[in-house]
Amino acid sequence: MTKAQTAAGAAEGSSLGQELNIWKDVDGRVLPGDFVDYELPSWARSRPLQVEISQLDDEYGVDLYVSPKSSRQRALPRDFEHVFSASTFPKGETGVKRVTILPSNVELDEAEALLISVHAYSHGENSTELVKVPRPFRIRAKNVTANQDDVASTVKSSTEVHGDNEEQCKNCRQWIPKQTMILHENFCRRNNVACADCGAVFQKSSAEWEKHWHCPHDEAKGSSEASKQKHDYIYHNEHQCQSCSFKTNSLLDLARHRTTVCPGKIILCRFCHLEVPQEGDPFNPSPESLVSGLSEHELADGARTTDCHLCSKIIRLRDMATHLKHHDLEKAHRPKPDVCRNANCGRTLHGVGKNGAVGNGTHMGQGPGNDIGLCSLCFSPLYVSLHDPEGKALKRRIERKYLSQMMTGCGKKWCRNEWCKTGRANTGLEAKGSSAQVVLPMIKPLMDTFRDPGKPMFFCVDESNQRRRTLAEMLASEKAWDPEWCIAACEAEGPNLDKAREWLMNWAPMKE
Repeated sequence: MTKAQTAAGAAEGSSLGQELNIWKDVDGRVLPGDFVDYELPSWARSRPLQVEISQLDDEYGVDLYVSPKSSRQRALPRDFEHVFSASTFPKGETGVKRVTILPSNVELDEAEALLISVHAYSHGENSTELVKVPRPFRIRAKNVTANQDDVASTVKSSTEVHGDNEEQCKNCRQWIPKQTMILHENFCRRNNVACADCGAVFQKSSAEWEKHWHCPHDEAKGSSEASKQKHDYIYHNEHQCQSCSFKTNSLLDLARHRTTVCPGKIILCRFCHLEVPQEGDPFNPSPESLVSGLSEHELADGARTTDCHLCSKIIRLRDMATHLKHHDLEKAHRPKPDVCRNANCGRTLHGVGKNGAVGNGTHMGQGPGNDIGLCSLCFSPLYVSLHDPEGKALKRRIERKYLSQMMTGCGKKWCRNEWCKTGRANTGLEAKGSSAQVVLPMIKPLMDTFRDPGKPMFFCVDESNQRRRTLAEMLASEKAWDPEWCIAACEAEGPNLDKAREWLMNWAPMKE
């Protein structure tokens, strides 16, 4: 046959690979020596997964290989490089091979998909015609529960009951009626022979009996020259890794090496985001690699530096994850900032600096400058350079401030202060009075508690401050962060909802 006739997808060639799902079977064919590659992108990851090929003509012809696709595994499954495989029939079954993967299997951690390959064995086949004949199969991936079918078959075989009139043939081990046992034994011993090692029964003149074999090194057996050659090739031939000096007499050991410590194993580097060999010495790994869990390529590539997006420090890429965990630990134990006592103010008492620093203003000598809990902006209209140790003059200034707000208002259209004539008009509230005789009794409770830092005060603020306070209350209503942190975020980033929320995510501990 021509090369075009046996090309993948041609009528006499191997099937084309495709995506699988857990809902239906897919029929295919594969030429000896070829691989047909499939991908399973999704399945119920909380349940065991079973990948199965069926409708197989013999045990040695077609094999199944499976590897998870993750940042640690990128190569397509091959006979010399795979994580899971099935090359023999399950006990008591014929024509089927399957791989069962439990959800707790560590190989499935961070797996994006499963890569599945079906391979037709060709080693040792001398017939050109046989080599060109595609082998049919049916592949299916499905989620399963407990393997009840195996349990049921085991119970059935162990509890099989025979009648009193039946007797077991000593040659073929079949149960035969007693009245025909003599005839059966004469025929059976003349035509059949049982293997002394495994008890399998063959016709004396059959090719299977002539080629029946047992491996002297393990428990493998078969009934064809091809199956013996395949077994010897997989388990008793020397195999050399293509990427390093590793040698083994088992193809399965080579596959395990190629998917674990081999320097030629392809990974997705977490720093350069390229598919590259992991590198390193498989026989003498470096201490840094063992401690960090990074490959040698990632250790070298991760030595590049970058700026931390939170604190702007220069950090190596491979140390960035640890550095960010330190930020998370510090954030979890940060105390809430003190906020301005003015209920309309959107500022903290001691100021907010860059990189989430709280109390930055006081540290720079720009503190509130008072002991009644107001920020520097809210206290500035009340400041007078007068010696006032008892605070009597301060109390009179606060009283005049309230009287001015209630009697004449601030005249600002953005004002939302409920203790301001303008603010009440802007919010649609009823005016409380415009004379000192009416207002003084109303503000008396506020004046009695002006020294109590736990009681709010109500002064008009500028438009930007009012907007910051409104936005902070909106963020606090989400109940993810304390109001004090919401005020600090709005002071740091201004009245910008997205930036304030980003600041909170970076620097503020969330509510438990």
